[in-house]
Amino acid sequence: LKIDSAKLLSDIYIKKNPSKAIPYLQQSLVTDNPERKQEVVLLLAKAYLKIRDFDNCDKMLRLYSEKYPFDPRTDEVMFLSARVYLEKGDMGKALQNLEKIEKEYPFSKYLAESKYYIAYAKSKHGKAKEVVSLLNEYLSNQNVKNHYRANLLLLDSHLALGDVKNADAAMNRIITKYIDNPGVEKSIFSYAQAIDDRGKDPWKYYNIIIARFPKSATAMAMYLRIGNGFFKEKTYKEAVIFYDKYLAGSGK
Repeated sequence: LKIDSAKLLSDIYIKKNPSKAIPYLQQSLVTDNPERKQEVVLLLAKAYLKIRDFDNCDKMLRLYSEKYPFDPRTDEVMFLSARVYLEKGDMGKALQNLEKIEKEYPFSKYLAESKYYIAYAKSKHGKAKEVVSLLNEYLSNQNVKNHYRANLLLLDSHLALGDVKNADAAMNRIITKYIDNPGVEKSIFSYAQAIDDRGKDPWKYYNIIIARFPKSATAMAMYLRIGNGFFKEKTYKEAVIFYDKYLAGSGK
């Protein structure tokens, strides 16, 4: 009865609150039902991944691979392992797993999402041209899950290649579709700084931050940067305006 209750509770919590599901899943591991035990090991791995406990996630995935080497969900285990390697900074092993899915599981349901993570890993190796190609292919699929992050990575990759025109298109797409995403103002400001450093006019993006995020920490950093720019140009009246905004917002 205790095991059945643990199963019921873990099923309730696994999607909405994985940290609460973990104790019940651990209790379910003692079940005599081999199919349930196999399922629980994989569910524990997913729960640990969601709460960013990568060591325990890796432990469960290794256990699953050892106990069920011929399981039809091997591609899923490889995909989850790749994500753990990415989080731990081991891009080589992550790429190894993701590219193996492409070669050995051409009909895997994880194939589409693998392209995003391959692009992410390659970006850490400075392969911006390959990243752009992978992400353009990835974003052509409307059913993928990481549209926002893929666009951010595509933006950075275009900048790395010095392709401001396509970077601008990616930034405008982010603003149009994801302006309400948490932290988007940081990406807008980073891009504004990048094009400003390249001698391009950043004010379109500064104005978006002023209009949409005027009291954010990002806006404070932007006000200070703008103030410093005006001060350097000896345009002191404008510098004072933005220094005042910075001081008023930052409480200094």
